[in-house]
Amino acid sequence: MNKVGDILEVTLSKGSGYIRFAGRERPSIHMLEVLDAPIDASPTPLSLAEAAVKFVFLSNVGILKKHGAFRYVGSAPNKERRTYKFRTRTFGGWVIDDRFIPKLTREEAALPIWEGVPGDEIVKRLESGWVPEMDTLDIEADIKRYATSRRDPVGLAVFVRFANKAVAERAAGVLVLAGYKVENRGRRLEVKVAQEMPAINSSAIEAEEGKILEICAPFEPFYEGNEIG
Repeated sequence: MNKVGDILEVTLSKGSGYIRFAGRERPSIHMLEVLDAPIDASPTPLSLAEAAVKFVFLSNVGILKKHGAFRYVGSAPNKERRTYKFRTRTFGGWVIDDRFIPKLTREEAALPIWEGVPGDEIVKRLESGWVPEMDTLDIEADIKRYATSRRDPVGLAVFVRFANKAVAERAAGVLVLAGYKVENRGRRLEVKVAQEMPAINSSAIEAEEGKILEICAPFEPFYEGNEIG
């Protein structure tokens, strides 16, 4: 059983990285912390409990444990909750605490991004020394367009991936019965919310994502993100 505080060791090309299960954001979406530990050392869970957090991401511990690069090595409690930032590529900026942010400050750039990250991408980020500050949007050209755009309600699409096509098809059937429009793309589903969403309202978006992921929970979904438009 996966527990908050579990430590996973990530096998890298030169040494290892370490991530900690920090909390549940949804039934099948887990917040994980990448710990600042030397990749060429062999730290103990006790020493990792005191390690600084380099960045935070969303994934599923159970799915990661099935990935060849991840293995459970112990437990160390996490200490704090964090504020996320959300992408709004349609409008060329970010949302933090329901506020549209066209340009991030240095402190805001360091905030974790609410996004699902698959196992292979986690390994790449650890190998490259990635931090959230490196993930920026080309927003300057879009600020004027956003300022003059209509603030009418917009549609929401949520992207969810599954272990294989058969599982995705079963999940799609349940979602259709629940009233969602679903576009099947093999292992990946695009779930469209039938009713229109208020523009740039992260609380409403989270609520709809939560409903979709709760419906999909028996099929072990992997959240990949959303699209507003």
